[in-house]
Amino acid sequence: MTETKELKINEYIKIKLEKNKTFIYLNNRKFRQCRILLTDFPINELGRINETNSVDEIFFHKNQDFYDLYREFNISKSEEKYETLKETLISPEEEFWGHCSNIQAWVELNYDTRILHSNISFPLLKKLTEIGDKKAKKVFKEEIAKRITSGFTQVTQFLIKEKYSEYLEPEEIEFAFRNLKQVDLNNCKLKEIPEFLLSNKNLESLQLYENQIKEIPERLSGLNNLKTIDLSSNNIQEIPNCIGSLRNLEFLNLNSNKIHIISNSIRNLKSLKHLLLFKNNLRTIPDAIFWLENLEKLKLNYNSICKIPEITPRFKKIRKIDISLNKIKNIPNSFYEIRTIERLNLSNNRLTYISPSIRNFKKLRYLNLTQNSLNEIPNEICRLNSLISLYIDGNNIKKLPESIIELEKLENLGLSNNDLKELPFFLGKLPSLKQITVGNNETMKISNGLKTILKKKKIYLLS
Repeated sequence: MTETKELKINEYIKIKLEKNKTFIYLNNRKFRQCRILLTDFPINELGRINETNSVDEIFFHKNQDFYDLYREFNISKSEEKYETLKETLISPEEEFWGHCSNIQAWVELNYDTRILHSNISFPLLKKLTEIGDKKAKKVFKEEIAKRITSGFTQVTQFLIKEKYSEYLEPEEIEFAFRNLKQVDLNNCKLKEIPEFLLSNKNLESLQLYENQIKEIPERLSGLNNLKTIDLSSNNIQEIPNCIGSLRNLEFLNLNSNKIHIISNSIRNLKSLKHLLLFKNNLRTIPDAIFWLENLEKLKLNYNSICKIPEITPRFKKIRKIDISLNKIKNIPNSFYEIRTIERLNLSNNRLTYISPSIRNFKKLRYLNLTQNSLNEIPNEICRLNSLISLYIDGNNIKKLPESIIELEKLENLGLSNNDLKELPFFLGKLPSLKQITVGNNETMKISNGLKTILKKKKIYLLS
């Protein structure tokens, strides 16, 4: 029979070992099980905790994967997973005394939440406040504010998600956040951008992805130091006028929303380098986007875009454009004036024609035209001297231009699911070719002579 052990910490807290499991009792009532033992206390010889560390941070940085598991155990109480891991740890009795030591130190150091993991320290502190512990009541709100001010993302997310921040008065939580330059509140069930963030003039990075936010408030325009905004995976329908006031913004991620309106003020984002609008409800590309002179990366894939506007882009630094998974039927001549582009993805559209003006893309290294309705590739493809990867799978192409052999840097060529009757012999002359994708095309003939050349040059035929 397993021996029961217990240790009284103070008048409110008692720790018990029952059936090889350690439990915390508050006022003689079982409160919760101590799940995983953390032993790396950042306490110096004077009995003070290091001002720059916490158990959360130490444990997170030492083993991030295990941190995630630990958090999962405390929230979901996944007994099976916990017991599996626990077999590799210390004995139940050693674990019991370890928890006793940790909680004893926590009490002696005035309930400093940095020396226990936040998933246990804050629930404990909250419950002690509720049952009348005066010391707990005195430090409860102070600890919430202090841990937010520390700026450690995982703790801040926990306090917001579990609604501990709601114990602070508006001015208190605003004060706690006011000096933070980076705030990450992803997956915190937020329905709007919190007011306390909109008052933080020092904010440079705002991460609010995977929430339930429906709109971008006008007050966002006051955050003049913002360089990064990630509002992906929310329910936003419109990019409003206020966005144009963020003159220092370099990164804007609005992927996976419901955006169908973009204000022309976006053209004022002179510092913007990355604009990500993947998976929205856009039907057109606003002219204003083509005014973003410093833009380097543009993602508009997975929308309902039917047309690229006939406007000469002012891009000077654009390197990557992805407009795949749309409904585009043609590319205007003005688009071919984008001379700096290195990666272009136009796959899964309704293109029937590629202009000879494609010759302008001198720096293009990657071109994806798969799953369109192209009947041919222009001879001018040979002018793309930097091209390394060319994918034209899933079209209606019957013949390849022989000029393709002038692509001296071409390594990857995708040809599957077209109307090619025979793999052209001249492909064996491509000097840098490493692989050709032909798919499961039983009707495509490959001559023995070409097979010999490809094998000799170690060029792989992929299905």
